[in-house]
Order: sequence, then C-alpha cells, then structure tokens
Amino acid sequence: MVRRFQQGILAAVVVVIALAVAVPEAQAIPVWSRKYKTSCATCHEVYPRLNAVGESFRLNGYKFSDEETLRKEDPVVMGQEAYKKVWPDSIWPSDIPGLPPFALRVISDYNMDIGGTKDARSQFEYPHEIELFTAGSMGDQISFLVELEFENEDDEWGTAAAGWIQFEDIVGSPNVFNARIGSMGMQEFGLLTARDHNRFTKEHYLYVNSRLPYPGGFDTKNTYRGRDEQPGIEINGFGDRWRYAVGVVNGGGNEDSNSEKDFYLQLTYKLTGLGFDGSGGEKSKELGASGKGIWRDDSVILGLFGYRGTAVVNATGDDADMEEDNFWRFGPGIQWKYQDFTGNIGMMWGDNDDPYGTLSDDSVDSMSWFVEGSYFIYPWLVPTLRHETVSYDLPNDLAGLQEEQDKSQLVASVKALIRANVSLTLEGRFATKHEKYTKDDDDATEKNDDDLVSVRLDFAF
Repeated sequence: MVRRFQQGILAAVVVVIALAVAVPEAQAIPVWSRKYKTSCATCHEVYPRLNAVGESFRLNGYKFSDEETLRKEDPVVMGQEAYKKVWPDSIWPSDIPGLPPFALRVISDYNMDIGGTKDARSQFEYPHEIELFTAGSMGDQISFLVELEFENEDDEWGTAAAGWIQFEDIVGSPNVFNARIGSMGMQEFGLLTARDHNRFTKEHYLYVNSRLPYPGGFDTKNTYRGRDEQPGIEINGFGDRWRYAVGVVNGGGNEDSNSEKDFYLQLTYKLTGLGFDGSGGEKSKELGASGKGIWRDDSVILGLFGYRGTAVVNATGDDADMEEDNFWRFGPGIQWKYQDFTGNIGMMWGDNDDPYGTLSDDSVDSMSWFVEGSYFIYPWLVPTLRHETVSYDLPNDLAGLQEEQDKSQLVASVKALIRANVSLTLEGRFATKHEKYTKDDDDATEKNDDDLVSVRLDFAF
C-alpha cells in the first residue's frame, strides 16, 4: 500500500515537471518568477519568508499596483473590457493565467537527537515533505491558492490539502472589504508579526504549535488547533498602515463534531516603512532583486490576535459524558526592522473553562511568549535566535496527568541561500527547562526527547 502511494506521488511529480517543461519559456519557476521574469528574492527575504514587497503583493491578490507594466506573461482574456458596460446582459469579463501556474517544493531533513530517550539517535528524512501548489489572480477582483502536501512522519506518508478563493473590493474603497472562502489560517492563525508560514526557522513557533496536555486515552474534538488550517470564511482588508482579518471556522477541521463554530480576529498596524498597499515605494518598469539591502524595510509593526472556540470533551468514551470546553487565546506582538536586523516579541494568553470534562471541574490558564532576532550577514546568510516558553496552570489531582508540563526552549538557526530558490538550514532546538518523568521500575528520572540538531535542504521550482 505504501509502495503504491509512493508511486502515485512520483507520478504526480513527473506530470508537474512535464507540464513545466512543455510550456514555452517556463524556465523561470516558481509561479511568480515565471510570470514576472524576476528572482524569488524580489518578494522574499529568504524564502518562504516574505519581504515588504512580497507582503503587499500577497495582500493585493497576487498582483502589483502597476501590474500591466511589470507583468511579462499575458493572461488569457475571458471577455472584453467593454462587457462591463452592458452587464448584467453579459458575463463580467475576467482572465486566467496564460501558463499553468504550478510550483513544486521539496523539503528534506536530517535530524539528530542529542539528549533524549529515543532509540534512534539520528534519522534521514529524504524527502520529509513535498508540496504542490498553484496560486494566481483571475481579473482584478478574484485570487486563489491551492496546496497539496505530502508529508513523511515516522516512515508513513500522509496527505493534506488546503485552498481558498478570494473575492476582492466587494464594497467601498479598494482593498477595504474582501471575502475569502476555503481553508483559513495559513496566514491569519497567530500574530501577523510571527506567522508560522512566514518563519525563518525549521522549528515551528511554540505559541501556535503547543497543545493543551491531556491524560492518555483522552478523547477531544475541536480543541485549539494553533497553526492548522480549517474550513471557513474570512473577511479581511488593508490600507497603507493597517490590516485586519476576521473569520469563522469549523473548529474541528473537516470532521467537525458539533454545530458550534470558532471565531478569530487579527489586527495589525505598521508605523513606518513600505505600506501594506505598496505605497511609499519607488515605481519601476522592471522588477529586480540583487545586492545588499533588498530585504530592508525600516519599520515597526504592532499586532493583535484573538481566537474563541468550543471543544467537545469526552473523558471516558461514554457518549453520556460528553461536555463542551469553551476556550480562548489572545495576545499582542511587535516586530522591529532596522537595516539588517529584525527583532520580534510576542505573547499569548489562554483559558479553557472545562478541558477535562467529567474528570475535573478545574479550568486551565495558559501563557506563552517568545523573543526572536535575526540578522543578514550577507544577502544569502541569515542567523536567527529565538527563546520561547509555554506554561499551564494544570489540575493537581487528575489521574494520569503530569502536573508539571511547562516548556521552555532555545532555537538557534543559520539559513543559507545556495541559490535564490534553494536553501540550507542548520538548526538546533535546546530545552532550557527540561520536563522530567519517572520510570515505572524505580525513582530515576531522565529528561524527555527535547534537544535536536537538524539540517534541512529546501528547494522550489
């Protein structure tokens, strides 16, 4: 079964490569490099992290404000512009990308456990992840993204799919009111200043990646999913200095187990630097990114994030014992960029009012924070250092639940661009507060499997 699945992945990869090769002048891949005939570094600091130009491009529905001047690939026109004047007696005109807008990303890892309890102390994951995605715009007011992901976890392949379509400038001034339908959370679950999809490091941010501790065998649905995408709908908008996003999602992914829905809110304000709408930059007939300083955007960004949801809790496996856990997460963040340095600080508070159902009446408060700094030594070499922690106020009388489960860790990373679309990351994750556990046979204690050194090769085309 696994072999057939791997053969299916290989076939899909071959098809995508064949499409790219068969299309004239398709050498400039990924999608936007091909469309605008420019380097990945035009929109990325070190991919996948966006710079200020790339952020404006993303928010504007994968278009530049002077799109017709910068675009090197003509779209396929679906209706003449004059049709707008006779609507509704005609179909509103639009266009689609002239070439298939596909891109492929392959991530490979080597992980070495340097202080834990696993039997295997090192492991190759070649590949760890394969991502096939397409994105683009259709006319002036519709954009889309679709991603298909194959991931190798413990020698077992799993799949995930995400995608959305966005209708822009629905009412009012341009960019103020947009509606997105599909998989939410890829850029909005968490602080805009510290998005998991926009990080430098291999290691995910702990504040969106941590899960509330549960005893073994405990059954929960719809619990806070952190960085995971979920089906839903979002309203968003932006101006030169501000940006907002508010959405409603299932709460339990595609297998939502109740009729309740979760809600989230993201607010951002940028004090200086290039505007979210691209204002403040210099107009140019050509896109280019080379030399020192292409990542610079001296600025201060303030952000807030909030999430409110309901989880279904079944502590015993008996349907009669099902209860609901109402929970929330809320926190601020600040990002400061000056010349070659970026500093990032964020906090997140949380509360679950009934996370353990019939086993405990206690609520659980949580708090996490991080501080992070990165610096461009060269345009292709960026070290990053992050310290982060998460703590829980857990019940002290719940059988099977370890009382002390706070986490604190240091992430040290160096990311190098071998080419504009090929990166190599050397990274260490070191626990600064080790959890302890007691062996069944005696009172000896050992630290958990927390310390890890990794090498990651990441390329896209």
